[in-house]
Amino acid sequence: MRAESCSSRNPSKWCDSLTDLLLILGEETQDIYRVSTAAREAMSRHWSDQTPSDLDARIHKLRSLFDWPALRAVVRVCPGFETPGQLKLQDIFNLIDLHAHSIHGFPVPEVPERFLPSMRLVAARRALQLIINTLFFIDWHTALASERLRAELSKHL
Repeated sequence: MRAESCSSRNPSKWCDSLTDLLLILGEETQDIYRVSTAAREAMSRHWSDQTPSDLDARIHKLRSLFDWPALRAVVRVCPGFETPGQLKLQDIFNLIDLHAHSIHGFPVPEVPERFLPSMRLVAARRALQLIINTLFFIDWHTALASERLRAELSKHL
């Protein structure tokens, strides 16, 4: 699973949180309506004292806003995906924006319905922004935890 291969430069507390986020958003499924036990357990670690139905409702709400399976499907059809080092964030944004704004969506073989409607593309774009912001957040806090990096950053602040 992608979530388990966190970068070695980040402490495990961030890896655990990132893994939980991806599980909640649907890492282990293409069906955003199926909530696995792992996703429910991940959600309960961050939203405790809730019933399983409350956890499921919250997971469904987050998945409707941030469609991780749709983003993965978009990335797989993006130019440069097959060639290591050639995938560019700008290409992912361009592909999503082009099809989401046309309100047509586009076909992808990886999703059960074989088609991503424009609303799922909008949610995939939100997921991409969420993941980028989360990685920046983790890197920032990791840098602040390092005495050497904190000293280097203080020169620029």
